Amino acid sequence: MRCLARIYRRPPSGRGAVFYGLLFAAFFLYLVLTAPLPGFALREAWGADSTCPGDVKREIRLGEELAKEVESRFHLLADPVVLSRLDAIKARLEGGLERGIHYSFRVVDDPVPNAFALPGGFCYVTSGLLKLLGSDSELAAVMAHEMVHVDRCHGMIQAARNQRLSLVALGVALATKGQTAAVVLSNLAQIAVMNSYSRDLEREADLKGLDLLIRGGYSPSGMVTALEKLWNYQIRRPYVDPGIYMDHPEMEDRIAYILKAMGSKGLRVSRKEPLGILSVRFVGGGNSCKVTVDNRVWLEDDLSKEQMLKEISKRLDRALLFETMPQEITVSKEGVLSVRGQRIISKEELPGVDLDSLRAALVKFLMDAKGMHPISKSY
Repeated sequence: MRCLARIYRRPPSGRGAVFYGLLFAAFFLYLVLTAPLPGFALREAWGADSTCPGDVKREIRLGEELAKEVESRFHLLADPVVLSRLDAIKARLEGGLERGIHYSFRVVDDPVPNAFALPGGFCYVTSGLLKLLGSDSELAAVMAHEMVHVDRCHGMIQAARNQRLSLVALGVALATKGQTAAVVLSNLAQIAVMNSYSRDLEREADLKGLDLLIRGGYSPSGMVTALEKLWNYQIRRPYVDPGIYMDHPEMEDRIAYILKAMGSKGLRVSRKEPLGILSVRFVGGGNSCKVTVDNRVWLEDDLSKEQMLKEISKRLDRALLFETMPQEITVSKEGVLSVRGQRIISKEELPGVDLDSLRAALVKFLMDAKGMHPISKSY
């Protein structure tokens, strides 16, 4: 879910200029990072049989220098409420990661939805992403994806592939002064900020990220709705090519394999919670009580029916899902309104109620909700 959106095919101005600045910074990093470290051994640092460097301190050092350059060129937002939210989500996710890296998340002031991670756990989300993804489950899905990229050393793996080097040879390139090191470091910067990961690495970040979501107690459906929103963003803005999509699996394919992975775990997709729609509530007070759907009154009666309406509210909340089809909302000849085969209300419980009108209202609420998230109809 390479989440930060990047704009391509534009002249080198704005974000493009930032990228070229990062390439220049990468050359500077080459000079800094190729200085010998006490006791540094190549095989021990990069590991001939490992996908990750053994020297985490060296990786963090690389990330710190890249982070300095990124933060000197992007405007960061310091809203304490937003940063606390990111920290709280991060804390629930990082326990499922394999390496003992401390992760940090910062907010880049950019309207384009995007997210990226640097070596050593330095992660960024844009203000545009925070605006697009409303729920914690969706945001956690993006954050988990980025954290997996760091945890699995995907940046180093991709850089090695791009330069047609083994990880050991990549270590040699970074440990020696020369043109190859500068090129490799430039490539690392590009991978991190442009999200230029190959499909297998994106797939691993998606699926391992899904596991992190579940372990952290978030709705796994948040990964589905987050990808759908990003896909919809891309469709509506054909001249914007977010890094989330570049050289990545087609969004439809990614959503499909995430749904398949959820199914293999016995999990059914439910977009209602991560989207924050079709919210059913009982509202009391005054001379009447109500059942509302997305703050619109669906059923109202006097206070003598309070307990009955509370029960009806619970039934409807359980039964009415985003995935519900209009034909699954029915009124039987016996006078029972049902949703997906589950009884919601009967004429025996509320004799004066117009079940057909209630059904029509539910269908409208459902279709309005689907209209707010239309991309889910595409597959």
